Amino acid sequence: MPVSAHTGNITLASSLGILFERDMTTSIDVLELCKYYDVFIFGIIQPMLAKDLLHPTSEEEKRSHKKKRLVQSPNSYFMDVKCPGCYKITTVFSHAQTVVLCVGCSTVLCQPTGGKARLTEGCSFRRKQH
Repeated sequence: MPVSAHTGNITLASSLGILFERDMTTSIDVLELCKYYDVFIFGIIQPMLAKDLLHPTSEEEKRSHKKKRLVQSPNSYFMDVKCPGCYKITTVFSHAQTVVLCVGCSTVLCQPTGGKARLTEGCSFRRKQH
């Protein structure tokens, strides 16, 4: 249903950011506008969101802050680290702030960084289930 710009819908169209020619004879299609904007009962017009906030992707959830996720969950975890020398398994915290040594042969298993601990080359690990 095309609506002429000079019939009183100029406020609707101007609030949507539509530019008209000087003679005000440009007509707009209301259905086309509704594809790009949500029009509420009270006449408030807001642009539609580009992403779905209720159903974020798993990548978006991982990147978001631990307290700003839909369900709060920590970034840290415990893991079983296997020593490359004696093959003993040691439980290590992912964000360990001290050097972790193997119980059997005193080999360095991981070293602290600013965030996650860095595993020594040759160490294999498995994330523990809660």
